[in-house]
Amino acid sequence: MVTGLLFLLILAGTARAQDPVVEALVSENRLYTGERVNFTIEISGASIRNMTPPPAPDIPELHLVNPTPSTSTSFSLINGVASTKYAYTYTYIALIEGEFTFPAVSVSVGGKNVSTQPVRITVIDRNSAAASPDRESLPDVFVRLEVSDNRPVVGQQIIAELVLYFKDTIEIISFQPAAGWRTDGFWKENLSDGSQPRAETTLMNGIRYRKAVLTRHALFPGRADRLVLSSYKVSANLRYSARYRDSFSGVFGSLGRNQRTVELESEPITINVQPLPNTTTNFTGAVGQFEISRMVTANEITIGEPLEVITRIEGIGNVPLIRQPEYVFPDGFEDYRPQESVSFNAQMGRIQGHKMFTNVLIARRAGEFRLPETSISYYDDRARRYVNKTLPAITITVLRDPNVVYSYVQDSRFNLAPVTGTVTWLASSAPVERSRWWLWAGFIFPLLLTVSLLGHLTYRKKMNDNPAILRSRQAFGMAMNKLSEAEQAGTDFKKAYAAIYRCITGYISDKRQTASAGQPDTYYLEHLQQAGVDQEVIKQCKKLLDRCSTIRYAPNTTRSYLDKDIENTKALLLQLRKQL
Repeated sequence: MVTGLLFLLILAGTARAQDPVVEALVSENRLYTGERVNFTIEISGASIRNMTPPPAPDIPELHLVNPTPSTSTSFSLINGVASTKYAYTYTYIALIEGEFTFPAVSVSVGGKNVSTQPVRITVIDRNSAAASPDRESLPDVFVRLEVSDNRPVVGQQIIAELVLYFKDTIEIISFQPAAGWRTDGFWKENLSDGSQPRAETTLMNGIRYRKAVLTRHALFPGRADRLVLSSYKVSANLRYSARYRDSFSGVFGSLGRNQRTVELESEPITINVQPLPNTTTNFTGAVGQFEISRMVTANEITIGEPLEVITRIEGIGNVPLIRQPEYVFPDGFEDYRPQESVSFNAQMGRIQGHKMFTNVLIARRAGEFRLPETSISYYDDRARRYVNKTLPAITITVLRDPNVVYSYVQDSRFNLAPVTGTVTWLASSAPVERSRWWLWAGFIFPLLLTVSLLGHLTYRKKMNDNPAILRSRQAFGMAMNKLSEAEQAGTDFKKAYAAIYRCITGYISDKRQTASAGQPDTYYLEHLQQAGVDQEVIKQCKKLLDRCSTIRYAPNTTRSYLDKDIENTKALLLQLRKQL
């Protein structure tokens, strides 16, 4: 009887071993925002047939990385009993803090539905934990967006750094900043030189951390307002030391988890931009520390010879945004449209360089002339005051060209004798031939031609002497020149999309007679709205500007996409040419 009972128990155990077992596991039960959690469904049994792969649970607060699970299969033989195990793993990224539940998942195995148990996880906000004074709540890794000044004046250069903080037990294998960091209201320049970030040690609430600057940008606010720097995202691949065990890890997570990928995100930062103080001096918009000089290419010229007046503004600050100084030139010179050239670089973590303005003057009469003394000011953001630079007067002597041949007509007298005698008037036998039209045409046509030519020359001179009209007329040609720079950039996508951006914004600025630099994208779109441009054209313009802003600072594209964007830009310019 005992033998029979043991036989029945063995049969029952064998039957149970043959029934499939379905279990749900997570790699982390407690994690920070931006971290990844693996949700795994394991199906094990002696014989598994006609199995349907389980679907991925839909949890809005968690981002599913890939709808296709990673799979693995293992076999075991214990006490002569064979067992097979199938594992289906889905990876999620925690988006917000809170407690979330992976619901029960039903799996069809051999025609039978078997369900898992629900699994709960807790997500902690990484940035809130990093700002907490409680040292126990500090995360092992997080990022912060740090600025040099959160109350700058308009045009002031501020430095924004994305700083990664991590504990000594972590090694950073690689990182990748996300594309599309938006800085509306700021002119942005990348200061990163491409070298590997260097880590240094710091203490936070008594805990030793390592910190490294991942990216660095120079920002120049374009208007006085409360401007927001959006959150900055970065994906980091980490490796934990072998002896380190995360307090958040469970039994499943502690196995082979010394390497992981986390999605980090900084908090947005509000910058309170202050207006510049009022000034009555010749202010060019320069904010920083500058040296200003003025020179001429020659102090003695001849009539008709061009003379260049060159102004150089050099230093640290918003070099690309400096405007043309205003001068009063003496009578006797024609002033042509000034030329601009700019050169700047990032040294010592700041933008510095120079901008040159060249006025071309043509002398029209001889004499001695004087460029009057002029005062130009810039705003020193360190001293918080205006600094006036006095440019001394320059004397220019205009001479007549000795090689010019002067001609004159002498008074010549003719020896004419009067006709004397009786004068008899005789009627002509042939009437005046008024019907000869070619006689009249020969007189009137040259007169009309002369009047037309003089009118045309007067109109051309008026157009050329009006900078606004000349700027508008040349806008399309200059835009196409900038677009050709994008076509010639090859695979330098940052340079190409910067040229496309200048092409679009420069054309709108030239047609609307507005500032051509240092303005947010919405500034140009508002001018298109005011001009009554079609909404579809404005939408296409916004799409191209957004793409340029994204790829200029995170060039992740291909040449085929660049060629397509260049063609779209040409089509946009043709549409704007018709409507502006």
